[in-house]
Amino acid sequence: MVIRQLTRTISTKTTATSTSTSTSTSTISRIAQQPSFAKNQLIPLQSNQLSTELNSIINSFKPPIRYALAYGSAVFPQNSYQKQQQQPMLDFIFAVTHPSHWHSINLHHHPHHYSLPARLLGSPAISWLQERGPGAGVWFNVETKIHNRMIKYGVVSIDSLCDDLLDWNSLYLSGRMHKPTHILRDDGRVRLAQQVNLSSALRTALLLLPERFEEEGLYRTIAGLSYTGDVRMRWAENPAKVANIVGRQLELFRILYRPLLNALNAHLHPVSQDPMSDSLRVFHQDPSPAARAQLLLKLPLGLKDRIRATYDQRWNLDRAFANHHQHHPDSLISPTTSSSSDELEIWTRIAADQKLRQVIQSALIQIVAKPSLYQSAKGILSAGPIKSLRYATNKEMQVEGPVPILCHHCTL
Repeated sequence: MVIRQLTRTISTKTTATSTSTSTSTSTISRIAQQPSFAKNQLIPLQSNQLSTELNSIINSFKPPIRYALAYGSAVFPQNSYQKQQQQPMLDFIFAVTHPSHWHSINLHHHPHHYSLPARLLGSPAISWLQERGPGAGVWFNVETKIHNRMIKYGVVSIDSLCDDLLDWNSLYLSGRMHKPTHILRDDGRVRLAQQVNLSSALRTALLLLPERFEEEGLYRTIAGLSYTGDVRMRWAENPAKVANIVGRQLELFRILYRPLLNALNAHLHPVSQDPMSDSLRVFHQDPSPAARAQLLLKLPLGLKDRIRATYDQRWNLDRAFANHHQHHPDSLISPTTSSSSDELEIWTRIAADQKLRQVIQSALIQIVAKPSLYQSAKGILSAGPIKSLRYATNKEMQVEGPVPILCHHCTL
């Protein structure tokens, strides 16, 4: 809750700040604005030419962009994709303050980026479909050309992006940001929310992994979280996508997650590594229910609430609380609230359940499935039927070779 409030009170220059802020919140806010904070998110590019090209492209947009990142195989190469005659499409995410205003300006300067139905509807309707319509709160313009380079860019409100990073409402963008991305325009509020998102991904992966696991298996598990239940994996995406991403980007995953791994040294530690090289490590994590309960307690609300709801239904916890309150009317426990010690006891019991991994996977499917389906359907309107068909066809043409096992040491 403190982090959620903080992300809404960090100074943004474009929105009003809170009139009064606690000393601790102000201190954390200043830290989040410092370049040294969350340096693990600053993934470098291998090519200065690519960096120049990416910045040139986003500078061609007239409406203000608060936060921008580039991602995908054109930015960070992946394994096992067929050689293409043309350059691969560049992928961007733009977080903006006021989507309707942003689309209004962009429609004026780049009308050809939008499909004919979108141009006819105008910016208010586009903004409504983006934020309140079905999907994940993002509007994509695909196969648009800037400086003779084909690009795809998604527009999302800064609030929606931070909410998904913190709570995993859809895992559509937060899941994309579990993997290496290159930040082009930074924002302290997003940087803080993204650090929470990365920590959440690490904790979720640890709950899915066995007591002993390999480093690459950890990164494959993290990379696969947002594809659990994604309808695109059935037809438009390479089924070996997770293995391809991690196989070629292993060092980038290390940049993202090793500082967070080091911070969890009380829960896990490496048990083997060549001291003369930066080779893959094998980790051992504390398998006790008490330790795993601490991981569960810090999961994002979207995942945590679904896990809790499953066990509420399975174990009838609401009735147990009601019975306890009836026989102990002075107790702090009620059918809707419980003390921190009782809450910890419940999560410790959940952590000991042998079917917890399946429950987590089921919860991930519940989060991902509908938004990914609705977002794909919305893409037909945002891109138009011809572009949508061509884009899906190009995706299918990238599939190559047998599907490898995603992880030899995890349950995904």
